[in-house]
Amino acid sequence: MLSVFIQGLTLGLAYLAPIGMQNLFVINSALSHGLGRAMATALVVVFWDVSLALACFFGAGALMDALPWLRSVVLGLGGLLVVCIGVGLIRSEADLSCDKDMNQPFAKIILASFVVTWLNPQAIIDGTMMLGAFRATLPAGGDLPFIFGFGSASILWFLTLSTVVSLLGSSIVEYINSHLFEELSLEILAEKFYLSKNHLNRLFKEASGSTVWEYIRLKRLLEAHWRIAGGAAATAAAADCGFHDYSAFYRAYKKHFGVAPGSQKGEQ
Repeated sequence: MLSVFIQGLTLGLAYLAPIGMQNLFVINSALSHGLGRAMATALVVVFWDVSLALACFFGAGALMDALPWLRSVVLGLGGLLVVCIGVGLIRSEADLSCDKDMNQPFAKIILASFVVTWLNPQAIIDGTMMLGAFRATLPAGGDLPFIFGFGSASILWFLTLSTVVSLLGSSIVEYINSHLFEELSLEILAEKFYLSKNHLNRLFKEASGSTVWEYIRLKRLLEAHWRIAGGAAATAAAADCGFHDYSAFYRAYKKHFGVAPGSQKGEQ
């Protein structure tokens, strides 16, 4: 039955790779939280994914075929909820500092992962059509090895995705923070981490809501703000924090803080 297990494994990987909302949810968690929370989130997604696969494999498709109204409700409501969560993920402003924020209630993560899995029209349609049909082709006694293979694919995919993205995201942020006042650009970072500029910027923006350069500029502005508040001259703080054009620094500072540099000197 090893061949049946491998069939389930390969089919599972092929099924999971295009499920964009689940992958985006796991990627966002990996970049927004520490590795431990990211792995826990991935395991929750695995649980819901495997439970959906079991339901599809053992006849959820037949139930929805018998009750067209149920299918319409699930797909309609699920599509609406998934779109809302997707917009929220893309527009969210995650904390990308090295000290990851872990104050989001885990119950909220469990609920959101349920929605992006069980109420995801793409996952439901692909699952019911593919798994329900594939079950009929399995040899006698092949159900268990196949579903074990499919479940193994889910564990392998989401845990690997979460680990790689978490470590990569941490490495990128740590590199930016440790070289914040040196020459930094999207080209330098892309070359450093062996990613294309577009891919790196898109990955960063999906998690933080800002581009790489916007994040760098914000970190530099914050550092300049604290130096000025501590008594440093605005021109010196700007130069020390990587701003070579004071007029550009002045405009960015005033836009972000609502006051001119130095107007709140001495206030902490």
